Amino acid sequence: MELNPVKSLASKSLHESSVLGFEFLHFFEIVFLFGGFGFGVGLELANAIVGSRFWLQLGG
Repeated sequence: MELNPVKSLASKSLHESSVLGFEFLHFFEIVFLFGGFGFGVGLELANAIVGSRFWLQLGG
């Protein structure tokens, strides 16, 4: 137990907020990676669908 309760409380809350901040950033990193991957796949799928329809219209 520390002698200064305010200091220990401040350092504890600071530590918790930094851990939370790190978790938050890590969560965003995962979301960004998966979101970017999903967006790329979605774009490719949309491009393929639109492209195939375009070529079908052009050929037909």
